[in-house]
Amino acid sequence: MSFVDDEGLDAYDGYDDDEDDPAWVTIEDILCKRETEKALLLEIAGKQLWFPKSQIALDGSVSHEGERGKLVCTKWIAQMKGVI
Repeated sequence: MSFVDDEGLDAYDGYDDDEDDPAWVTIEDILCKRETEKALLLEIAGKQLWFPKSQIALDGSVSHEGERGKLVCTKWIAQMKGVI
């Protein structure tokens, strides 16, 4: 599995929406405040946190500035950011 797509941008496209997969978590009610080539500034429960795109699933997740919805990310980064 690679965390870099064919264009060299950090993003993980191997997420298969398996709710039983312990490596991934879904966090609801997210607002993407800013976007850079490698990260998203997300508002989660009133806090603004940067998440690397390499730790966010491309499918079914907030991925661009101004979007509101859910975040599907690795459990590791969610724990590191203190959101789970």
